[in-house]
Amino acid sequence: MRAYAAACCRTSRAARCAFRPSAPRRARRPLARAATVTTLRGVPAARVRAFIRWHLRLGFSRLYLYFDEPRDAAAAAAAAEGRRVRVVRCDGRLRHEWSQLRVYGAWGAAAEAMVEVRQMYNAEHALRAAHAEGGVEWLVHLDSDELFYLPSLDVAPHFAALHAAGCKQYLYPIHEGVPEAVDAADVFGGVTLFRRHPSALPDAAAATPDAARALHFWRRRRPEESRSAYFLGSAQGKSAVRVEPGVRPMSVHAFQPAKPADVRLCWAAFAERTSPFGEALRVVRARGEPCILHCISCSFTLWREKYALLGQFGDTKPGGAAAGGESIAKTFHADSRDVIASADLQAARDMYVSQVCLLDQEEAERQVAAGVCMRIEAVRDTLPRLGPSGEELVLADDDGGAPGTPAETS
Repeated sequence: MRAYAAACCRTSRAARCAFRPSAPRRARRPLARAATVTTLRGVPAARVRAFIRWHLRLGFSRLYLYFDEPRDAAAAAAAAEGRRVRVVRCDGRLRHEWSQLRVYGAWGAAAEAMVEVRQMYNAEHALRAAHAEGGVEWLVHLDSDELFYLPSLDVAPHFAALHAAGCKQYLYPIHEGVPEAVDAADVFGGVTLFRRHPSALPDAAAATPDAARALHFWRRRRPEESRSAYFLGSAQGKSAVRVEPGVRPMSVHAFQPAKPADVRLCWAAFAERTSPFGEALRVVRARGEPCILHCISCSFTLWREKYALLGQFGDTKPGGAAAGGESIAKTFHADSRDVIASADLQAARDMYVSQVCLLDQEEAERQVAAGVCMRIEAVRDTLPRLGPSGEELVLADDDGGAPGTPAETS
C-alpha cells in the first residue's frame, strides 16, 4: 500500500517570511481531517494555484493532484505550493498501478478514451495513498473547475460532525457559475453569480411568477431536445467519502462503500432523482450549508481549449443504470464537443454567448431577486489575499499604503 503514497511527490514548504497567518483560531477538540482529489489537464498554472490556495484556506489537510499529461508545466507550480500538496503525474508507472485497483476490473482500458474513467482510477488511487499515508479521514472528489464552499470558510467542524454521526459518504449539491463576461480573466474570482442546484429551487406549487419566469429564461436558452434544460453540466452532485480500505468509485459523483450495509450511512444534502445504489439516499441537511461551486466553462477561450483538448469523446460516461454507462447525448457537454470540432469560430462564439454567458445585468439581478440565482462573493474577495499554504498575504493597503497585488500572472 505504501507504493501508492510513494507515487505522490512531496515538496518543501515555501518560505513564509512574507506572509502573515490569518487570525488565530480558537482551540478545538480533535477534528476529522479531509483531503481532495482532482485530475487536471491543460489547466493554466494561475488557476491551479488558485484552486490549491482556496482549498488550503478552507482547512483541507491534503490535496491530491493528478496531472493527466505527465509533462504539464502546471505540475511544477502545484508542487511549489507546499507540503500539503501531492503531485502525481499520470505516467507509465501510475498506469501500471491503475491495473491493481478494484475499479479497474469494471472499465479496464476504457481509460484511454474516457477521461471520467481516468478520474475514477485516480480517485481510488488517492484513496489508497491517503489510507497508506494516514492523517486524513475523508476524501472529496472535485473537478479542476470546482471549488468546495461553505460560508464559514472552515471545513473542519463540518467533517467532524459527519464523522461523529457515523456517516460514510456525503453527497453535496452543485451550484453552477454564470459568467457575466465572455472571457473572464479569473475563472474562479471573476464569477459571483450562480444558478442554484435544482433541489434549492421552489417547487412548481410554491414558485412565484417571478421564479417561474426566471426558470423559463434558462430553459429556453438550450435546444428544445436537450436534457440539460436548466443546468449546463450535471446536477448529480459530488461526494466526500470516508478513507477506508475497500472503498471504490462508482462514478465521478459517488463511491461504493466497503460494506453493503454501509449504504444506509451514505447521506445526501438533497433528495436524488436517481441513486447509484438503487435506493434513495437518506437526506441529511449538513450545518453550514456546504456545497460545490462549479465554474463550468466560465471563459470562452478556456472553453474552446478544453473541448479541443478533449477531442471526439463518446456519448456515454461512467455511471447510470445501464451497463455501458450514462448517456450524455444532447447535453451541453456533447454540443460543445461538436461545435468545437466543426472549427467554426463564429458558431462557437454564438453558442457560448447565447447559452453560457449572462451579459444583461438587469436580468442577473432579476434572477437573484427571484431566488433562482444567488451571489457568492467570498471567492472573489478571498483569493487575492492568499499565498502558499492558504495563508493570507499582508497587503500594503492594510497599513494605509497602495493596494498589494498577488502573483497570479503565469
